[in-house]
Amino acid sequence: NFLEKARRLRSTTIGARLEDVLPPVILDHLDITRRIRQVFEKGEASLGERMVYRAPGVPLRIYYYRVLPFSWKGLVENVVLLMDDVTEQIQLSEEIRRVERHLASVVQSASDIVLSTNTEGRILTWNTAAEKISGYLSEEMKGQFFFACCSLDHQERVKGLFSRLEFQETGEWNLITRDHAVIPVSWILSPMKDDSGGTVGVVAVGRDLTER
Repeated sequence: NFLEKARRLRSTTIGARLEDVLPPVILDHLDITRRIRQVFEKGEASLGERMVYRAPGVPLRIYYYRVLPFSWKGLVENVVLLMDDVTEQIQLSEEIRRVERHLASVVQSASDIVLSTNTEGRILTWNTAAEKISGYLSEEMKGQFFFACCSLDHQERVKGLFSRLEFQETGEWNLITRDHAVIPVSWILSPMKDDSGGTVGVVAVGRDLTER
């Protein structure tokens, strides 16, 4: 793998000095000579770090590298420089973060109430529209039971739905605001599923019906 990526031959690599094999930018970035010396002296692997490198004619790659000792009877005889190519993993995580930011922006920009809870019905997220309509800030609502936000005559119904929600449910349940006003809201509750199909929470979307 190293020979392919470095575009080198085994015959000109085995037995060669590091400075004749590794590009100067890697040698300087890794401070490889000092790291190797420390591994020989301490017998302990170096801490892992991330490095971005682009070889001539090759797309940019991201590596996670460590220097590991090979010991025999307590004596470090050799060390290995392990450079794990994590480019795809990093790019995937960055794409996931981009999608998450986009979804968060959509939720925060929505005119309807959008919130999520765990399986017990405790609020995890509370969007801008929910803050505006209810008068309660997101920080205040996190960890609170959703049914407690509803009028007393609707609380038991909502509490029961959150405890056993497996399919989408709809209903009209009044929301009580910070000022004790009663807001009629049309709700759609949907279960959040994990990769194995288990329910891990609930997403609730509510539309203010006051004007209607």
